[in-house]
Amino acid sequence: MSSPLWPLSFKASEHFKVSDFNCNDTAGTPYPPDKIMTVLLPFCLTILEVIRTYVASDRPIIVLSGYRTPEWNEHEGGAPDSRHIHGDAADIWCPSLGLTAGPELYLAVLSLHRAGCLPRLGGLGRYSNRIHVDTRPHSAGTLSTWDNVAIGTRG
Repeated sequence: MSSPLWPLSFKASEHFKVSDFNCNDTAGTPYPPDKIMTVLLPFCLTILEVIRTYVASDRPIIVLSGYRTPEWNEHEGGAPDSRHIHGDAADIWCPSLGLTAGPELYLAVLSLHRAGCLPRLGGLGRYSNRIHVDTRPHSAGTLSTWDNVAIGTRG
């Protein structure tokens, strides 16, 4: 289900489509059309494309979880005010790094943030096979981080 102005195949950036961020619920709830220009496009351009350029280069980055409805977020065990609900978060995986790429990807993104390449990054979570990135409100230079490699919970 998409708006005529925002077809599912619409590119949010060079390597990411709006449909990559649709909710994974059984209804296939689309990313909220009213947030595409103000939330999703800046998120893709200033976070995901930067990560892809510096970390994955010519390799794809897969969005495992983007937007979530509050109900789906609860079903997935996400935090009650997860940034996924706000549409400015993604759990991502780089297949070329393998199934245990979370820690490697986490350290690379943390280095990018410390180098000043990701000023809009507000949250970074580490899992065994993926990382969580978001643009939660934050003070310049600060970053909320968490490590769930051993626990396996979802952000």
